[in-house]
Amino acid sequence: LVWTSNLGALWMLSETPRRLSDPQSTGFLFHPVVVGHDLYVSGKRDFMRLDRDGKLVKLGLVLPETPEQVVSDDLGIYITLFKRDEVLSIPLEGGSPRTRYTTLMKLRRGVLAISNGTLFAVSYATGELVSIPTTGGKLRRIAKGFMRPTALAVDDTHAFVYTESDKTLRKVELSSGTTSV
Repeated sequence: LVWTSNLGALWMLSETPRRLSDPQSTGFLFHPVVVGHDLYVSGKRDFMRLDRDGKLVKLGLVLPETPEQVVSDDLGIYITLFKRDEVLSIPLEGGSPRTRYTTLMKLRRGVLAISNGTLFAVSYATGELVSIPTTGGKLRRIAKGFMRPTALAVDDTHAFVYTESDKTLRKVELSSGTTSV
């Protein structure tokens, strides 16, 4: 179990809680994610990887802003940035310390989820739910009309979208886009 505290420190629980970072030296940390066997955590305009010695190593991404939404799979990390219109992919296949990132799709203020090699995003601004394979491919529009969505979860057959404007959880059939409360 890994989490970040409200003070921005990274913690891990095995038998007892152990603090892995000090915000004074690493800065405020958010969004821990696992990619393969490695642990990554977002910070201000960058990510850090926990090395085998238990030290956090900056990737040196120089992102335009701090990541807002973060999900991951075995291929990489997928993020949105505050008030930006794109979903970015951070492939972590190794190589130079400066990891590249690419724009996967344009989507205003996206809320993210990932399931079975597919990245799902719902736009807070436009209310559209879309998907795209993480290995590449075409964007697929699934449903629209969500009023200010703030949470998204996905399983094999459905997406679940919470909207803050009417405090409603909606179930969306992935194959047809049929939506129910």
